[in-house]
Amino acid sequence: MAGNILTPEIRGESLTCTSRPAATAEPIEGLQIDYAILADRADFGMSFARGTVAPGATVPPHAGPKDYAMYVLSGEGYLTLHNSEDAEVDRIAFAAGDLILFPPNANHGWVNSSKTEFTWFGVDISPPAKD
Repeated sequence: MAGNILTPEIRGESLTCTSRPAATAEPIEGLQIDYAILADRADFGMSFARGTVAPGATVPPHAGPKDYAMYVLSGEGYLTLHNSEDAEVDRIAFAAGDLILFPPNANHGWVNSSKTEFTWFGVDISPPAKD
């Protein structure tokens, strides 16, 4: 399910739209995640991504350097929270329709306890560079 990236643009008095294929998700070594950056909008300090975790898979602790908003499209399981030594300190159930807001460097993992893929749409958020 790669889909397309549609980009409407205002040109003069009319609206036009360009289309390009979305990136195909690729495995991230060591994380049991397939992940793809769909679009980058550096002018807004945002990038948009999609990811999947296979049924029954466990994703080890990891963290990203930016704020990250993640909307769960399908699947259910547990978001695991970890301390700086990667020890699990909490486990929170999640399901399709949940929105998870991560601060920078939030050490977390996943357990997909469903019989379907856990899929999400995510937005990396960082303040745009100041002139």
